[in-house]
Amino acid sequence: MNNTMPIPGFGQYVKRQAAAGQLVVQPRMGFSAAERMREGLTAVKRAAGSTAGTITLDSYTRINRHASAQRHLDEELTLNGYPIVAYGPDATKAMLDGIALRMNQERDSKAVVVGYSDAGENQSLAMRRANNVKTYLTRTKGIDAGRIETRAGTGGAKKAEIWIVPAGATMP
Repeated sequence: MNNTMPIPGFGQYVKRQAAAGQLVVQPRMGFSAAERMREGLTAVKRAAGSTAGTITLDSYTRINRHASAQRHLDEELTLNGYPIVAYGPDATKAMLDGIALRMNQERDSKAVVVGYSDAGENQSLAMRRANNVKTYLTRTKGIDAGRIETRAGTGGAKKAEIWIVPAGATMP
């Protein structure tokens, strides 16, 4: 199901999960090293309850100074988040492959992919970001499209969030 309405507030989601007896874990994290970022997302995946693994981008990437982010990586300097553009599409695909692996292991789980756009961008770009993630997971990784819901969120960031919803948990 595609839904272009913004998702309810995260607080509402937490309240619903709490009423259902579910713990919600959503650490905001971003590591400059790809392997460290993957370890962080894996740790979130293993947590009990409903989890929302998010990737926080580094400051340079957020303001489109990609050469500066790349220079920091080349000089092995630590950034304050994950420089997704500097790592390129293969690293991003590896992150999504981890999502696909979890969904294949948890056959009754579902996912919600929320795309976001910058304040100055057309809102349709937010939906396109969400649909691009869904397309990769369904066409490349064989995840049933009926298990992935896409939405456009509000907020000033060029990103897509993926929420894996375990069987029996309430969709956010």
